[in-house]
Amino acid sequence: MILSTIDLPGGSRLAIISLFGSNRPTTIVDWQRKVFDHFDATINQIDCPFPAQSHGYFLDRVVERTIERWDYLMLFDMDAIPLRPDFVGHVWDKIRDDRTLFGGAQQSNHILVNGSAQNVYVSPCFLAISRDLYLKLGRPTFDHTPRGDCAEELTWRVK
Repeated sequence: MILSTIDLPGGSRLAIISLFGSNRPTTIVDWQRKVFDHFDATINQIDCPFPAQSHGYFLDRVVERTIERWDYLMLFDMDAIPLRPDFVGHVWDKIRDDRTLFGGAQQSNHILVNGSAQNVYVSPCFLAISRDLYLKLGRPTFDHTPRGDCAEELTWRVK
């Protein structure tokens, strides 16, 4: 798998990854790339065999195959785009402490944990993490678990 990264200060590398599938129009993918190009940010758009493989399962495979090539990772859904040209620096400022999981908030109302569906978590629609934190968390799965939706396990382990 070819992976392009962005060079950060201190020699760190950032990978920005977006998964897409044939279940959505390709114009969405094209427009996402145009926005990233406009902001001069390299995005790796990876074709995922949805729905044959789940979002989380495929994220696990991508992270597993690329983890040695990035120090920081940003994930974007194919229909998610940054709105600020300085988003790379802004997000890197949040996650470079190697202790912060950063991104969009989501709630999985269909999964009860301790009788409640009130767990807010960092969603893979936009998610940023350092490799060091991911490893400290024990390389959690991005796939669904009994207590969470796609990528929710990361938030559970950070708590």
